[in-house]
Amino acid sequence: MASVAYKDEKNGPRTVVVSGRLDAMGVVAVEDRLGVFCAVTDRLVIINLRSVNFLASQGIRCLLINAKTAAAHGSQLALLVEEGSSVQATLQAAGINRIIPTFSCPVALREALPA
Repeated sequence: MASVAYKDEKNGPRTVVVSGRLDAMGVVAVEDRLGVFCAVTDRLVIINLRSVNFLASQGIRCLLINAKTAAAHGSQLALLVEEGSSVQATLQAAGINRIIPTFSCPVALREALPA
């Protein structure tokens, strides 16, 4: 099962933390709330996937949909992943890191995509 929560920084990005498994059941558990959290206007939205231990195709689809949701609201979505994780490898194998900016270092993310 997966869970999702968010934190807004004053005059900064919205960080959405996802944990658990983003498989069929995990996506069903978080997709509605994740969509609401990403539908913020003119802001950087960081989805922190460092606590996700499995990413299936349903999870990838959910990330792509929410990148479009953020863009439709004038925001940009970026992903934060654990270096060397299976989630990072899955995103790279699917080419998602070429569609959604993906970082393993929070500092590098902030430098590349200021809020």
